[in-house]
Amino acid sequence: MKKKALLLGLCGCLMLSVVACSKKSSGGVDVTLGQYKGIEVTVEPVEITEEQVNQQLDNFNKQKGKDVKITDRTDVRNGDTVNIDYVGKVDGKEFDGGKGEGYNLEIGSNSFIDGFESGLIGKNVGETADVPVTFPNPYDSNPDLAGKDAVFTVTVNYLTDGNKEPLTDEVVKQNSDYETIDAYKDYIKTALTESAEQQAQTQKEIDIIQKAIDNTTFKNLEQKEYDAEETDMRAYYTSVASQYGVDLKTYILYFFGMSEEQFNTEIKKAAEFNVKQRLMLDEVVKTEKLDITDEEYTDKVTEYTEQNNYKTVEEFEEAYKGKENVKIALLREKALDFVINAAVVK
Repeated sequence: MKKKALLLGLCGCLMLSVVACSKKSSGGVDVTLGQYKGIEVTVEPVEITEEQVNQQLDNFNKQKGKDVKITDRTDVRNGDTVNIDYVGKVDGKEFDGGKGEGYNLEIGSNSFIDGFESGLIGKNVGETADVPVTFPNPYDSNPDLAGKDAVFTVTVNYLTDGNKEPLTDEVVKQNSDYETIDAYKDYIKTALTESAEQQAQTQKEIDIIQKAIDNTTFKNLEQKEYDAEETDMRAYYTSVASQYGVDLKTYILYFFGMSEEQFNTEIKKAAEFNVKQRLMLDEVVKTEKLDITDEEYTDKVTEYTEQNNYKTVEEFEEAYKGKENVKIALLREKALDFVINAAVVK
């Protein structure tokens, strides 16, 4: 949870991805830097175990592997897992989301609307049957279908006990860019190693900045600064959630693995981290007399314009409320790099 909290707190300042990171520092706060050069951090070597590789391989087989089929009977019973193809129609017309192929459904799990699963009991492998149902009202998944009668044409492909056959080279070849299990395992290990190394690098940077903040003294820093930052962060994450078509609660659960209560706690820590980080980095900029050349500005802004899918540099600058704010953010990024590069890794 600590890593997630601090990552949340960084709020994208490592890559200039959040407008809040270009805010001007609050006036009246007295900032006294402590040690920010030569900060010592420990980085553990990255080791990927065979168990980790095999776990990923097992997950791949669960998703792509062949089901173990039940062959001693053909009739569908409550509690069975059946592999089906289905097409749903309302008034004789197919509707969005009403079609599937090779879908494993546990009878009695209530995964589908009432009447669908029970309508398959007694059917046999290879049989195609029409299953009449009525959509509930209300029906949040598709309000247009609420209360309507529908008919699903369902083909029972086979019964399965829910397990998978041992993974084969054939399955790997059909579902990946690799010819054999061994080749795919090598890919998994490489991917896990790269991911772990990136996480270790990110955590190293977080630890360095956190220590620099902890070594800094902040006087006259009022709670209202943290509250304003928290408000901005909530607005940002709410906006991002809406872009994914979900509410904030769903977004934070999926992307951060946090409950709403945990998020409320962590965002307060993150807001304090952001405010203090900005103040500390601004002081580093002044102390080290850091500056951005015209060429550096152009290169960076062009890079971030493309990364953030803005059409023009001007559009990007407008989103950051002008060149001055963009320059402030770039100077903070330079200060961030300065502190990180000056650290001592053990």
